[in-house]
Amino acid sequence: MSLPRASSATRGSEETQGARGERGALVNMELLGLPNIGNTCFLNAILQCLLVLPSFLKKILHQEQLWSSSPFSNLLRCLSDVYRSSLPDSGANQASKADLMWKVKYSLSGYDLKYLGDTQQDAHELLVNMLCQLKEEGMILKTLGVSYTCPVSQLEFQLVSVRTCTSCGRESSTREDYNHLSLDFSPERTLQSSLALTFKGEKVEFKCEGCKGLHATKVELFHTLPLVLVLHLKRFGGPGGLEKLEAPLLFPSELRLSTLCGDMVPHLHSASPQALTNLAPQHPGVHPPDPHQPSLQPSWRGQRQHPLLFRFK
Repeated sequence: MSLPRASSATRGSEETQGARGERGALVNMELLGLPNIGNTCFLNAILQCLLVLPSFLKKILHQEQLWSSSPFSNLLRCLSDVYRSSLPDSGANQASKADLMWKVKYSLSGYDLKYLGDTQQDAHELLVNMLCQLKEEGMILKTLGVSYTCPVSQLEFQLVSVRTCTSCGRESSTREDYNHLSLDFSPERTLQSSLALTFKGEKVEFKCEGCKGLHATKVELFHTLPLVLVLHLKRFGGPGGLEKLEAPLLFPSELRLSTLCGDMVPHLHSASPQALTNLAPQHPGVHPPDPHQPSLQPSWRGQRQHPLLFRFK
């Protein structure tokens, strides 16, 4: 199947070395990033977001000999090609990069046909779908007997849900795997308070196996931590959830997770002490903040519909 290409007029304009920018200055078009091939800003944003994560990219490139032998490694191959097109000596121009973008869209269409169209899509939904597709490609490699480590593992973590009977205090816990957190906007419009709201304890109906009580308090905590934490900001609320929240979210240069981590999270990540207000409530079994507790630093500042990524130092 041949890939759609930009019209000759468009391509000729794209390859012009002396095009005028917004302020009238000469712009070398070959030095620009990924082209928009038709409402693909959501796709461009996620590609750039993933490909600026050094460890994520390293996992892909250093295992190329493993995954390149499989005809099913379509998205892995696309990510590698897109990255190489950004290198100074790649020889890629805007026309060749547009072809690459079409290949990415065709690869994604194997997971969801809507990505073949030219309509705007949700960036976070795309990210989740891409991670799922990368996981599937990795599972295929393992069925072929290939010793392969999926780069998505660097974004994965576990939350532990602890239920405590309100009658006898008996505890029970379950763990669940995640590759992102979806946060509601807090009234304070800060990342710390939004996290605190998400992890806030609640009362739930729960049948205790000990005293047969019917109610418990439920608290969620990090059981393991990812190398990169993906935070999804819910920007729709109000009646029916149809009102878009345009207010900015304030987030710090360093994010403390001390009060959101359970006992199983090791003290492996050091952080420079910083005066940050910790709005999350203290829970039993959770260590108080200290300079050696996990902290995160932002690697990319998300826009309205895009996820926000934090990486550990």
